[in-house]
Amino acid sequence: MQIERKFSFSLSRLSCFEFCRRAYFYRYIFSWGGWEEAADPLVRKAYRLKNLSGSKAWLSEIFRRTVRRFIREKTSSRTNPDLLLVGKSEFNRAWDEAVSKGPQCLPSGKTRSISELHYGGREAGAVLRSALANEFRTLLANFAESGFLREYGPIPYLQFRDLAAPESVEIGGVAVYISPDFLVLRGDEAETVNIHLGGFRDIRNWDFAAAFSAIFAGIRSRAARVSCRSVFFAPGELSVWASRPEHEARYLVVEKSSEMISFERECGGDAPPREEQEKCAGCEFRGICLQVPAAMPQPDT
Repeated sequence: MQIERKFSFSLSRLSCFEFCRRAYFYRYIFSWGGWEEAADPLVRKAYRLKNLSGSKAWLSEIFRRTVRRFIREKTSSRTNPDLLLVGKSEFNRAWDEAVSKGPQCLPSGKTRSISELHYGGREAGAVLRSALANEFRTLLANFAESGFLREYGPIPYLQFRDLAAPESVEIGGVAVYISPDFLVLRGDEAETVNIHLGGFRDIRNWDFAAAFSAIFAGIRSRAARVSCRSVFFAPGELSVWASRPEHEARYLVVEKSSEMISFERECGGDAPPREEQEKCAGCEFRGICLQVPAAMPQPDT
């Protein structure tokens, strides 16, 4: 069965588009269908590279996953889970997956590896693992003493939705994928929680992420009042209750979706010119960028 490619909006997609049009082409156009065994070898390679993420993004996801699991176990049972054991389990499982499987050609795109591990090899991997494990332990220690955990730990799990995967809402006729970590319901009030690894000055578009989470919470919970909490661990804790106005978030979706769709139609199957070389150093597609891509059909938008 052929899977139809449909346009959708996310902040990660927008960030890629604004970072480099050529990287966007490889990620969202050229790599499509790369999970198929019969696909062009270059397309399959692009799909594998699409499943790479930088070590910072990888660690952020493992930290968020650990926090969600720990709070879920703590609030849904009478047991007291060990934060370090939960964290160790999540870290080791994700690392083993990254090392043993690498970026696989799976339609789900869920099996990911680390860019520095892919390009640096296993010798560099030992150093990388040690550095990431040390940083992760520091993050867990700070989280264990955080005001966020003291506040949320006692809340009954029935008031929670821990969101392990992105969900979508429709804005301006476009499916918008968002991934708040928690949706907490208290009476007729709802609060979304987005956890970030890094300072609020370092995380791009965190205020838009909060705004989209508020839109999502309003639709899903029908709460009379929705508040947005963004928690930054850098590695210390900082909570911010703020977001972009809803009308700005909706306008961003409509405006940027139009730009991205127009770009996809214009480039078709031809990669746009390479941009400044400085961008290539940390880009997951640097292993394919210098190669001539195979022609691709006009995408459906």
